[in-house]
Amino acid sequence: MMMDIVGYMFDMPYLCHQAIAEDPNDAVQWHQLGVHSLCVRQFKTSQKYLKVAVACDKDCSYAWSNLGMLYLSHIFYFNACLWYCQV
Repeated sequence: MMMDIVGYMFDMPYLCHQAIAEDPNDAVQWHQLGVHSLCVRQFKTSQKYLKVAVACDKDCSYAWSNLGMLYLSHIFYFNACLWYCQV
């Protein structure tokens, strides 16, 4: 069971990149990459992917929320306030 979870964590970026290659405007896939990067503590990469997700779909509330949480907990509190005000 644990090997399946670990394998999934390493395959997910590859699968998301494949989906993005087919549809570069898929906010869900960009969001997934952002969340994965956040989970593996790659905060700048996470920020980049989450910002693309909200650029692709301004109504993608979970991408806005995760970007705000990233800013709140890891980057700047002021940026978090700005992002939450836009949601």
